[in-house]
Parts: sequence; C-alpha cells; structure tokens
Amino acid sequence: MPRKRIYLFLFLFLSVANIVVFIFRDHFTYLPFANYNALYAPCNEHCLQKWKQYADDYSSELKEAKQISDPVVKSYSQTSDKIIAIENFLYGKFHKQMGRPTLNLMNSSPLNQFKKLSSSDSIKLWCGNFAHMLSLFCWSQGIITRNIELQHTGDKHVMNECYLPESKSWMMADITNNLLAVTSPDEKFLNLVSFKESVKGKPNLNVKQSTSTDSVQTVPFSSVKILSQYTADDPVNFYHYTDNNKSYSTAEKIKRYFLPWSWYEIYQPKSTGNFTFYLKEILIFLWLVSFFVFLFSRTKFRA
Repeated sequence: MPRKRIYLFLFLFLSVANIVVFIFRDHFTYLPFANYNALYAPCNEHCLQKWKQYADDYSSELKEAKQISDPVVKSYSQTSDKIIAIENFLYGKFHKQMGRPTLNLMNSSPLNQFKKLSSSDSIKLWCGNFAHMLSLFCWSQGIITRNIELQHTGDKHVMNECYLPESKSWMMADITNNLLAVTSPDEKFLNLVSFKESVKGKPNLNVKQSTSTDSVQTVPFSSVKILSQYTADDPVNFYHYTDNNKSYSTAEKIKRYFLPWSWYEIYQPKSTGNFTFYLKEILIFLWLVSFFVFLFSRTKFRA
C-alpha cells in the first residue's frame, strides 16, 4: 500500500475514533478524585481560595446576608456555635416547607431563595436549598463552607461541611435531616467521611438537633433515623462552586473536554481511575499528528 494511502487511512481511522469518543463523551470525562488527606488537611490559603469560589459568585449578597445572620450569631464566639445557630435558624424557619421546589426557586440565588421562602410558607424547598442558604450565611460570617452531594443511586442528597479554625477540622452539617452536628464521646465534631465510616457499626455518638421551640438539644445517635445515603459506599462530590450558568457555559465545557479539570472533587474509597479520559487525550493527540503528517505527505507527493 502506498505510504500516502497509509497516512490517509490512519487519519480517517483516528477521525472516526475521535467522533465516537465525542458522541459518548460522558464516558470519557475526567473524574477529579481526591483522597481523605487532601480534603481534610488544615485549610491553608490554597484551600480557602478553592472553596471561596462559591462565595465569590454571590459576593454582592454577602453584605445583606451578614445583616440577616448577625443577630443569629451575636451571642457566640466559637465557630461551631455560630454554625449551629445559623442551622437552627434556617431549620426553624423552613423545615415545615419541605417538598419539591419550583424551577423558579432553584434558579434563584441563595439570598433570593431565602427571601422567596420567607415571603410565603406555600413555597417548597429541599436539601439543595438548605445547603445553598447555609453556605451563603456562613460565608457572610467568614466561615469557610462547602456544598457536598452524596451520589446515592436514585436518591441524591446535598448537605454541607464547615471549617472550624479552632480545631483545624471540618464539621458536617445536614439541616434537611436535622443533623446540625454530630460529635464523638469526647465532643469532637465529625466530618462527613468520618461520620459515614462510623455509622457502619454501632457508634457511641451524639447528635445536635433543632427542637420545636427553636432551641438546640443533644440526643444519642441511637435515637436518630439515618438515611441510606450515609450508609452506602457511593461517591461524594465536594463542590468548589455551584453556579450552573458558569459550570455549563460553553467555555467551561470545552475546558473540561480537553483538560483534566473540574469544578468539584470526588471522594470515593475505591476510585476507578481516569483511563478513559487519558485514552481520549491520546486519541486527540494522535489525530493532530496524523492530520499534519497527512497534510505534509500530500505536499511532499505533489512536489
């Protein structure tokens, strides 16, 4: 077979391969796996800037959010107490409105979600709305907070973790299920992963909950119903930011297609790796090489 035909065959073969990859691109997406140490190390400047992207997207709302949350936290000096106070405040206002939210509410900013929900008790909310509002109000108080999604098959759940500078640790916060905080017998706050590991057995834990009188009580773990999302070994997504308009913009989609980049991190005890993504990268590189080789060969044979 003439060399020119070989170059053409390779170019066409790689073109078809890349088209197939593009059609099934969801199977070739980069998966940003992160290990426990990376997620739960003491939060330095890099860590702050990574999670602060959420607050930066709503920077215009932080001042008003602070005005709303200042009276809620004014009696507290410890970061954990401030977080629990904000959770208790949000749970007390909105837990009776649990239900499927409208698209209009879901597309609103966290502060506007708070205002709309406050304006009418007929407006419904779910876990994602609680998580967004908690993030906004915590950031307005200078508390590093991240939104987390438990990827349980058919029933995902969104909650938060907040950083405690006093202990250089993260504290899980699930307003939807009235798990304002979970503590060990020695009063240390558990993060999400440590909690998930604990519930596999019969842990001696305590749970802080909101009461019908808007106070906070501590109850034994054995008296609390725990969702299956916490007991399953499903992936957990930790979001740098949650603005879908930014995440799914054309520029961001192009960046994610060609680069090992994402707007969230995945915790999964047994990560599957990124073989398919790097296979896609190799196919793109080989296609580019074959394209220029084919062009060069055409020029050469013409000469």
